[in-house]
Amino acid sequence: MRLGIRDIVVLERDAEGGGIPRLCAHPGFGLKEFHRILHGPEYARRLVAAAAGIDLRTGHALLGVDPDGTLRIAGPDGPGVLRARAVLLALGTRETPRSARLVGGSRPWGVFTTGALQQLVHGAHQRPCRRAVIVGSELVALSNLLTFRHAGITPVAIVEEASHTLAPRALAWAAGVAFRTPVLTDARPVAIHGTHRVEALEIDHHGHRRLLACDGVIFTGRFVPDAAPLVGSSITMDAGTGGPVVDQYGRTAIPTIFAAGNVLRPVEPSWTAWTEGRAVAQAMAGQLAGRLPVPTHRTTLSAAPPLRFVCPQQWSEPSPLQVALPMQVRSGDDVSGRLRLTAHGEELWGHRARLRTGRRIPVGGRLDDVAPGAEVLVEVVRPN
Repeated sequence: MRLGIRDIVVLERDAEGGGIPRLCAHPGFGLKEFHRILHGPEYARRLVAAAAGIDLRTGHALLGVDPDGTLRIAGPDGPGVLRARAVLLALGTRETPRSARLVGGSRPWGVFTTGALQQLVHGAHQRPCRRAVIVGSELVALSNLLTFRHAGITPVAIVEEASHTLAPRALAWAAGVAFRTPVLTDARPVAIHGTHRVEALEIDHHGHRRLLACDGVIFTGRFVPDAAPLVGSSITMDAGTGGPVVDQYGRTAIPTIFAAGNVLRPVEPSWTAWTEGRAVAQAMAGQLAGRLPVPTHRTTLSAAPPLRFVCPQQWSEPSPLQVALPMQVRSGDDVSGRLRLTAHGEELWGHRARLRTGRRIPVGGRLDDVAPGAEVLVEVVRPN
């Protein structure tokens, strides 16, 4: 509305607006957006309040996207369609559950993802377990520790398959000092034991099997974009990110449909999704005003192993508008070397970088002068 657009509809799948933060009853939100540190529920309420005057329709889910950009939706009154001159996809992300991680054993009560745990603790005001193991050491593990403290759950251990924690050092400090929780790296979950409820998690730790006695196992992280409604549509999906292919303005293969936030690539903090949403909204307003022309060609970007992906994956001809999505990559392995952009073997940009598994690495340079249709490679050249 601040950009002069009045007819705005927001579709929210849940019964309340505000997204996941409304179930994260701990601080860490809002510093960039509202210039103060907020608990998740207060942050969610402020987001909803900031959208006052906008048609917010809760209980509405996106089912699919037609080739012409029509949205197929489902709401309290049943299925329907919605057509718009511009659409922003902000579908978010989800964690990989136990089934997709191939952890064997029995199927007792007490196995959750972070989202399921927070629904029970902060949504239903329950304590679903008393002693729990956290599987995964991404930053979301710290959110679990804070939820444990709120609910009176004792953390048994944080289990991580990699040789180091995937979150910043703050997690290891918080686990060891504030929560007195051991962090076990090189530890792979093998099986869950228990009849009616969880009794233990079996892990392979440095090649040796051991049991961690617990009545809860929380599978965290390994986020993937929640992009199921886009599968089978005309929107091109990226195998590396699991989300839609976009250009530097957030446009998908359907030029009227844009995307921002964690549907693009897992997973960024709330302030990154907020920043991207604002930037892509500027691009959408520019397109509606005729200042962002429909692209006639797009340069393709690809990432060479051990890089997992680059985002955005395309670069359209320049416009007067500011780039909404600066380039970034993530690595599937710890590696050091020269991170560079090349086209036809010529280096366009490069600098020395140390890449850690799963960490975001910004890529500099612009591709405005690259020949139409060129393929640009992002790679890491290791020293001899």
